[in-house]
Amino acid sequence: MAHYGKQKYKGSAADALVAGGFDPSYSDYKLGVTKDFSGYVVGLAYTNTNAKSGGYYTYANNGSNVDLG
Repeated sequence: MAHYGKQKYKGSAADALVAGGFDPSYSDYKLGVTKDFSGYVVGLAYTNTNAKSGGYYTYANNGSNVDLG
């Protein structure tokens, strides 16, 4: 199994964060395998992201928080 995702933030709030040196946009991926052993499924996966740690970013339009850390 494989997954690739990209979250791109747009708008004036995101532009202000980028101008301040913090880009909230990020990519992530996951690679994994599973194997069925007579009804028992065993899986192994690796996941990674380039998201930066930095606390929370609050949307100006609805006040919801996005965990960036």
